[in-house]
Amino acid sequence: MTRDKREWTQTLADPYYSGKVLLPSFGIAVDGIEITRSDPRSEVFLEGERIEDLTCDSGDAFSISYLWPQSDATTVDRRFMGLDPAYIRRVLLRVLDGEEYEDIHLYHAAHTSRVVFPNLPSGGLDLRHARTVEDEDPKAQVRITDLRLAKDLEPPEVLERELKAAVPELRPPFTTDDVLRWKWKTLRERKRHRTVSEVMDREEWYEEECLRIRAISFAAAALCLSVDLGLKIPEESSRDDLTEIILGWHTLISNLISALDKAVDGTSKLLAGRKGTKGGRPTDPELKFYTALVFYRMGRFSYDIARKIGLSAPIPIEEREGGIAQERFNDNWKSKLYKAIEKGIEIEQEKSPLAAEVFARRDEEEIRERALAAYDDYCDRYVLGPENVRAELEDGEDLLGIPANEREQVQKAIIQLGSCIKRGLDPLSPNLS
Repeated sequence: MTRDKREWTQTLADPYYSGKVLLPSFGIAVDGIEITRSDPRSEVFLEGERIEDLTCDSGDAFSISYLWPQSDATTVDRRFMGLDPAYIRRVLLRVLDGEEYEDIHLYHAAHTSRVVFPNLPSGGLDLRHARTVEDEDPKAQVRITDLRLAKDLEPPEVLERELKAAVPELRPPFTTDDVLRWKWKTLRERKRHRTVSEVMDREEWYEEECLRIRAISFAAAALCLSVDLGLKIPEESSRDDLTEIILGWHTLISNLISALDKAVDGTSKLLAGRKGTKGGRPTDPELKFYTALVFYRMGRFSYDIARKIGLSAPIPIEEREGGIAQERFNDNWKSKLYKAIEKGIEIEQEKSPLAAEVFARRDEEEIRERALAAYDDYCDRYVLGPENVRAELEDGEDLLGIPANEREQVQKAIIQLGSCIKRGLDPLSPNLS
């Protein structure tokens, strides 16, 4: 884009009081999500120089796209003023940076809510005659981060294959509401009208259905964003035209993710530096050894712990997929694992002194009673997970990482100690027999 054209896609005030563009298709809010410009420029100020109502108390240099955002957002009107590339940059950043599980949770909770009767003494929820509220005009939710599904739709031929079957049901001209209805209707039923139990019982059918759901979800997000950003889709557009738009977004987002991943790899190498390396290889993170310690205390099998921290260990015959032969493994894997767990104990004593104190007092009756009660509670809660969501983590995986505070240090240690008591393990002297 030439400099002259760029000047006509923004107002003179945008660098100072940026306007906001509304993407009405996305988010659970009635109005959608708002996007500001992203076109950072450098600003340099001397000590005592003023910027707006601010006086710098020392020299400073910083990078900004605007001073303040305007309070109201407008929809894209490409015919009037085109679209400032700074908004496109923010949209792409939002695709990669957004985290929208809370919105997803609220959306599905609202669509499976119970009928509320305000005069009931129970607070309005009649559990005796509960039923879900029927939506007269059901529409699916679409999120801007759904475009990240491109990463799981490789190669693009798999996406194209799914679109051939589903896109003909969506006929131009259409609104974003039409797209949301199309997504809801398409994903309401399984492929070939299979039942949920049938899909769950056949691994290949389950994977096929997951791929289809990803493809339709991605396609809906791509079409909604295209409409929100002012792309005109004529009535005479064919199925191939729509597929081309969707595949274009797939290529663009895939390339964007790849570029970011490449930058992440470069950053990791930069941060590794030269210190603490052997032959150019960074030293192992301490989390590796702490993980071995926690998994040992939570009763995980030795060979499983070894593989989790990167040691080659034997795989029991009953766990070998398809009866494949045992791969070669390090004969000293158990000795290396023992040393890793001992290193984990040293790390715990350094980083979590209150946790170390719990294990030092492991023979005290009060501590043992608390540990057993905490572990029983952990096991009960583990079955359903937080907020009655079935947990997918295996024993101990949610106990990893540096405790955020002293209370968490003690809580995690108490649970581990309870597991050791139940299993007859010494938490400070591993036995890998």
